[in-house]
Amino acid sequence: MTNDGVNVFASKEYHFLYWLSSLPCVTLEGQPVIRLSQIELADQYGSSPATVFAMLHTLQKAGCIQPYRRKSGYIVTRTGRAVIGRMEQIRALVDRARTAPAP
Repeated sequence: MTNDGVNVFASKEYHFLYWLSSLPCVTLEGQPVIRLSQIELADQYGSSPATVFAMLHTLQKAGCIQPYRRKSGYIVTRTGRAVIGRMEQIRALVDRARTAPAP
């Protein structure tokens, strides 16, 4: 097994989730909804529809996103936002460790 701490930033799903959370949203029923189809997401992300489908499926199983109604868009869930927040904290720790003077 690889060291997950080292490979965590290489996760294509994390990068996709981070990118997805930065897209403009429409507020529907009090929730921010990304109103793009899988094909539109694939086109904007620069990936194949099959790859985007697989990443969406993985993120959905992890509870990081959920579909908004059928074929109406996606919502980054509280869990997904927490994952992004935690990853940003980890990234900041790594950045500080890299810039800290050697003992």
